[in-house]
Amino acid sequence: MKNKELDLYTDYLLSTFGAATATGLSAMVGGAVSHDQVTRFL
Repeated sequence: MKNKELDLYTDYLLSTFGAATATGLSAMVGGAVSHDQVTRFL
């Protein structure tokens, strides 16, 4: 599970222009991952 989350987070960082946020990642994946899940992962 950690590898999947790490891959998602890495892809998000590579594709984002400007500030990368947990809320932005959640929005990018249509809410499939909550911003709280991202924060706990980090």
